[in-house]
Order: sequence, then structure tokens, then C-alpha cells
Amino acid sequence: MDFVPAPSGETPVKVPVVGVEAVDVAEPVNAESVALEEASSVYETDSDDSDGWDAMSGDDTIQMLRDDQLRDGLVPGACTLEEAVAFRNRLHAIGKAAFVEETIVRETVTAKKLCTAFGIVPPAFLEGSPDESFHPLLAIAISREFSRRRKLPHYNTIDDAVRLLRESKNIIVLTGAGISTSLGIPDFRSKDTGLYSKLEHLGLSDPQEVFDIHVFREDPSIFFSIAKDILPTEKKYSPTHGFIKLLQDKGKLLTNYTQNIDNIEANAGVLAENIVQCHGSFATATCVKCEHKVSGDAIFGEIKAGNVPECSVCRQIIEADALKPQGLKRKRSSNGCQKDRKEFEDSSDEEDYEIPTPGIMKAGRSLFLSEYTQC
Repeated sequence: MDFVPAPSGETPVKVPVVGVEAVDVAEPVNAESVALEEASSVYETDSDDSDGWDAMSGDDTIQMLRDDQLRDGLVPGACTLEEAVAFRNRLHAIGKAAFVEETIVRETVTAKKLCTAFGIVPPAFLEGSPDESFHPLLAIAISREFSRRRKLPHYNTIDDAVRLLRESKNIIVLTGAGISTSLGIPDFRSKDTGLYSKLEHLGLSDPQEVFDIHVFREDPSIFFSIAKDILPTEKKYSPTHGFIKLLQDKGKLLTNYTQNIDNIEANAGVLAENIVQCHGSFATATCVKCEHKVSGDAIFGEIKAGNVPECSVCRQIIEADALKPQGLKRKRSSNGCQKDRKEFEDSSDEEDYEIPTPGIMKAGRSLFLSEYTQC
């Protein structure tokens, strides 16, 4: 959500640059009719890994604001909890663009105050700044709040969850890095401890480049320098992995969709046909040259030692070729024709022959970004 600045000399007009469908404006929310303690948590977030929110919440200068702080009035100039709940419900009722029109464009509330309704303490470094200075923070906070889905009101307790599990037959489980961190495997985005925070020494412009196929082909040692931190050190699994296996044993597991690449599900005994590894995995590895395929276990030793695993088949072929009688090789000119022996012997500025090297063993195909866009 951006705001278009007014031309010089004209009255500032805030125009949200958001393409939306026409919406009916709902009646204002009566905050007094809302059960605040329940309403403040009535929405659940589908995804909490928004890049904008991660970047903002990871900034030491930005402080998050809890509902109990709003209720107790601990932040001067902030919304009351009643106002915050009303603003959140209004946002979900009419959509982002209409909400911005109703609040910011019509100037019914300042962006600074509205930030507090969505969990942000106005940063001290913006104190005294124009209200427009709070728009970037507000845009991220509004988008995050709007991505929350309404919680089903009749499922509230552990007993409700247990009953659902007992009655359901086709259960889909969505998992991410958090289910493996108890085994010592870092997640990606946590500040200081996440995998991306440890990649600064590699000199990448973006830490995600470590999973870029172009970077891997240019220098595979970059990927394998961090791969050892992703692999489990032992054949262990977490209670969550065990729970997924239990669902399978009870005939209730339809599919486990996982973002994880550690393949720990296999340690727990979850069958391959019940798993969709959305980002690939170390379950298999394939040579980038001869496409020889092996199980991931075959190269784990090399990876854990911090080495770049090479293809054993390529190495055998190279060793066999080295034992064959070698005649005097001739270089080829740029058009592919062989140069005569004398010209070859006298030439000192030609490129050297490429020394045969084994192919590199690359983990599961979808582990690398942009791999499917290659020519």
C-alpha cells in the first residue's frame, strides 16, 4: 500500500494505490458489543513469515504491541483495546482499500495511532515526523492483519481438537522448520540463530542465493558449506514427526506437505507416498554430469565433513580413462578443426585442456531455485 504525493503547491491528497473490486460499506462496528478478550484473538494468521513483517519485527527500533498493553493503556496516544478490535473487524469487513479510504484518506484517524491498533508502537525515531512517515509501517501491519482468517468459534479447546482428530479420516498436515529445531537444526529466518543470519560471510547479495542453481553451478562449495547444518546428526525425530507417523498408523493421514528438506519424516517412518516435500529434500542426490542417482545417505558423510560430494561413477570413468594409452592430443581451433602438430607445440597462448573432473552430487531437484527455468 503506497500513497501518491501531491504535486508541488497543491493540497496533499492521499490516494491508496491498490486495485480492488467494488465493495459495499458495512455498518460501523459497535465496539461495546464485542467480547474483547475473545475478539482480540478471533483471527488466526495463515502465514507468519511475511518478508515485510519479518524485516520490521527483526528491527531493534520497532517494538511490537500486545493487546494487554492496549487494554491497560500503557502506550500514550495509542488506541484503546475497544478501538483496536473495532478497527480490525472493520478492516476484515470492508477490505484493505476501503479501510484505508475510510480512515487515512478521510483523516478520521492518524496513521500513527492506527499503527497501534495493529500491534506497532510508534518508533521514537519518527517522533515529530509528518503522519505520512508512518504509512510504510501501517501498510505492512494492515496487510498482516488482513491475511488472518477468522477462527471457527466452535473449536476452542484441546478436547475439541482431540474430537476432530478422532472423527476425521483424511487429515492434511502442513509443517515447516519449527518441527525440527528441537533436534538442533536451525530454521531459516530467526534473528541471530537462523540459517540466513549465518551466511553473511559468504558474500551473497541475498542469503537465498545459497539455493540458487546458478550459484550452485558456479561454486557448489557455497551450498555445501551450510548443508551440514541442515542435516540431522542422528536418526532421531521430534514428537511432531512422531505424531504424523501416528496419524499414518491410524489410517488418518492423507498427506504431509512439508517445507523442510531434512527428510526427518523418513526417520519417523512416514511413507514417501504420504509426503509432499515442497522444497525438495536430501532423500536422493543426482550427479550434475552423468545423472547417476544415489540415496542421500550415500553422500551424508561427505556433506557432514564439509566436503563437496563427487560422483563415484564419474570418478571411476576418469580413472579408467587415465589407464588407457594416451596419444599426443591436438587442440581444436575455434571452428572445431584440428591444428597441426607443429602449430600446437609452438603455441603458448591457447587455452589449456579441460582437466576431467567428476560431477557434483546435487540434492533433490526442487531444492534449488530457478532450476525449472533453465534452457
